[in-house]
Amino acid sequence: MPRRHVLCIILAASDMSFKKQEEMRMTKVVYEIVPHDGGWAYRMNGAWSEAFPSHADALAAVNIVVQEQQVGGEDEEISYQDERGRWHEEYSNGGDRPEAVIVDETVPTMPNS
Repeated sequence: MPRRHVLCIILAASDMSFKKQEEMRMTKVVYEIVPHDGGWAYRMNGAWSEAFPSHADALAAVNIVVQEQQVGGEDEEISYQDERGRWHEEYSNGGDRPEAVIVDETVPTMPNS
């Protein structure tokens, strides 16, 4: 079975209009259900969850994570210093949540009954 590669890109704004910057900021977070340590897990961008005893348990856990991912926070101003020592200020929309999707291309095998 071919492996599926997921790439998340966050673009830095330069001279683009504010509206164009906002359109490009929409991030897609992809969680994959995969076999792991004798059980099942979900992973996102190379980070693995704990191992779950069944495919159904891993799927239930990742569904909770995706739902929590959609809960917004408060709007706020963010100040940070870049690698060149320059300070930047940005506005963060607390309701700007990434699109979160679950990829489950593995069909678990059923025990003989």
